[in-house]
Amino acid sequence: MPNGSEVFITGFTSWDNHNIQVPIYQQNVKKMLEAEGSFKCTLTILDTDSSVTRSSYMSYGFLTVLPFTVIVHKGA
Repeated sequence: MPNGSEVFITGFTSWDNHNIQVPIYQQNVKKMLEAEGSFKCTLTILDTDSSVTRSSYMSYGFLTVLPFTVIVHKGA
């Protein structure tokens, strides 16, 4: 987050006709709207069906890591 803190969100993907879909739900978007600014984010897709936590996610095989940026404007 722009104030230096971190938001760790887990979720599940769906696979449809060679396309991966990653829904970002409203409650998770609200976590990112708490501060105005630019967020450097990473979507990491892991090779597991297990429950993943912030402390355990490095223990799994990564299928892909995709960086992206979210910009939150004042009044969002």
